[in-house]
This record gives sequence, C-alpha cells and structure tokens, in this order.
Amino acid sequence: MPALADSRQIMSLRANLSWNFLGQVIAKVSLLIFHIVFANLVGIEGYGEFSFVFVGGLILLQPALDLGLNQLITKWISRGNTEVVGLSFRIKGLTALGLIPLVLVLGWWMEISFLLLLTVLGFFLINTLQQSLFGILRGLEDLRPESLTVAMQNLLACAVLAFFVFQQIAEPWLGALILMLTRFAGTIFVSAIIWKKYLGNLKKNKTDTLVLGQSQLLREAVTLGFVLFLIQFYFRIDTIMLGILASETEVGLYSVAFNLMEGTFFIPTIVMAAIFPGLSQAKHFSAYFRKGVVLLTLSGIAGGAAVFLLADSIISWFYAPGFQNSADILEILALAIPLVFWGYLMTQSLVALDHNRIYLVITASGLLLNVMLNFWLIPEYGASGAAVSTVITEALIPLSCFLMILKYHFSQSPANVT
Repeated sequence: MPALADSRQIMSLRANLSWNFLGQVIAKVSLLIFHIVFANLVGIEGYGEFSFVFVGGLILLQPALDLGLNQLITKWISRGNTEVVGLSFRIKGLTALGLIPLVLVLGWWMEISFLLLLTVLGFFLINTLQQSLFGILRGLEDLRPESLTVAMQNLLACAVLAFFVFQQIAEPWLGALILMLTRFAGTIFVSAIIWKKYLGNLKKNKTDTLVLGQSQLLREAVTLGFVLFLIQFYFRIDTIMLGILASETEVGLYSVAFNLMEGTFFIPTIVMAAIFPGLSQAKHFSAYFRKGVVLLTLSGIAGGAAVFLLADSIISWFYAPGFQNSADILEILALAIPLVFWGYLMTQSLVALDHNRIYLVITASGLLLNVMLNFWLIPEYGASGAAVSTVITEALIPLSCFLMILKYHFSQSPANVT
C-alpha cells in the first residue's frame, strides 16, 4: 500500500509539473515579450517611471493585500480545512478597503501620475483575488486551471499592447492598464472554472477534526504578510533606492536586467506549486523536499549559466541602443539565479513546517543586509552596485533557511530522514 500511494503521488506530481510547466513557459515568455516591447515603446525614462510605481506596489501594496493568505489557503485546504477560503476573503476585503484611500493619498503626495497610480492599484486589487483562487486550486492539487489562466492572460496582454503600438500611443500608465484588464479577464475565467468544477470538491474534502478559527488564521497571516513585505522589500528595494540615490535612467537599466532574470523564476514557481501541498503534510515532507532539491539545484545552475552566457546577445537583440548597459547588470544578476531557486524551496519549506517566525527573522536579516549594501554600492556603482547587493542577499536567505530545516526537522528523529 505505501508503494501504491507513493506511485500515485509521483504521477500526480508529474501531471501537475507538466501542466504548470507548459502554462508558465507560455506566460513568462509572453510577459517578457510584453516588457521588451513596452520598454522600447515608452523609452528608458518612461519605463523607469512605470517601474518605479509598479515596484512600489509590489513592495508596499501586494504584501499588505495578500498577507500570506495565498500560501495559507493552499496549506489548509490540503489538510481539509476548507473554511480558510471564506475567512481569507473576509480578511482581504477589509484590508483592501483600508488601503485604497491610503494609496491614493500617498500617490497625490508623491505627485505620481493619477492614471498610472489608478491602474497600478487596480492591477494589484485584481491580482490578490486571482492569487487566492490559485491557492484553492493548489490545495486541491490541480494546477491545470492556473496554467491555462496565466498563459491566456499574458498572451492577451501582448495582443492588446500590439494594438497600442500600432496606434503609436506611448504612455507609462498604458502598461499598467493593459496588465490590469487582462488580469481581470483571467480572474473571471478561473472563477468560472472553480464555480463549475471544484465547488463540490471543497465541500466534500472538508474535515471536522480541526476547525480553523479566524484568530488563528489572522495570526499566521500577519506573520507571513510581514515576511512577504520584507521579501518584496529586499528583492525590490534596489529599484526604489536607485530612483532615490541615482536616476530614472539607472532604474530603467536595472529593471530591464531584473525582468530578464525574473523570467527564469517560472521554474521554481512551477516546482513549488506542485510540491508545496506535499511539503505541508509531515509524513511526506522529506520525500518532497528531496525532489525539490534535485529539481531546483539542477535547473538553477542551468538557468543561471544560460543567462550569464547570453546576456550581451539578449540585450543587443531585443532592446534599443539606450539599454545596452543592461548587459553587464544582467551578467551580475545571473549569479543570483541558482540562489533564488534554492530560496524558493527553503523558504516555502519553513512555511510548510509552520516555522513562520523563523522565516520572518531570516527575511528581516536579509532586508537589513540588502539596504546597507545598497547605501554603500549604489552611489558609486549605480545599477551594477544594486545587482551585486542582490546576489549577496540572495546567498544569505536559502543558506540560513536550510540550516533551520536541518535543525528543526531532519535532526529530530531518524524516522524523518528515511
């Protein structure tokens, strides 16, 4: 019986990886094309303005809206606690009502273009709803609807952008508007699938052994939300600090290189979406963790090497002459790719093991290191200094998490490592 169960787990994992790989490849490639075309359309300063506001939303708005609830939805649904869905939507709704006026006032105070601010705000409000729906599907261990949705909406974004390129309309807010509208279309699509096919599964899989309370969920969500804020901060603060300590040109150069590096992140996203439900179940943690180590180590090294070797060619092929200095920045960021891949596994493993506070401490340490390095390196080296800061920070996070996993899981008893 154990062998049969393991065989079924492997088949389910392979199916989810296959579906998610196909969907994420299409989604990431089309989104990368979108950013390439959009950057060339609006120019380096216009792309820098767009990136500054959009990254500001990633750092401040997205963690506050998500509060780590997407991961918690997946974890608790995989354990049979379907009441997490209603509780999480209630928390997200109340949070959004409080954030909207705050964002508008902050944008007015910083003299940000109202259309750019409004479209970025709309994007993140819709995105947090969509990510919750994806969390439900991941908890049910069916990634097919998510794969179809992310691919469809990003292809649609490229098609809509092509229309505006043909019309020769080049405004920084245009990128956020297109992403907002296409994300809305994708959310409607996945909502219809869940309503028609999976609503019954949610009710049938409900467990009565342990009822999840709102206070417990809120405590977990606040801790994870703060962690996500710190992650986005240390991962994206380079862009904000470049805008403050350098110029919009440096922001544009760095954003181009960072987006290209980020294009490889669909691989750990795919792997973690497939194995996180297994990691969340103590009896399966060790097996799924080992699978993740093998997959992400090999793919991370391959991805980092490919980006490093092709950096000059990629920039010269796809970007206008004003962006050519991004090649050197991309070569530096390529060194962080294997580290980021490992970071996905290590950090999500801590969440699966319910060690959210340890995750919080490690992330806060990474943020502090990144900010200090940016203050030191950016004034002299600009975007290249920010890239070096990213590599150093990304080395700290997975190593620290791995040591904690060794301490609190694999060293507990011999049974855990068999």
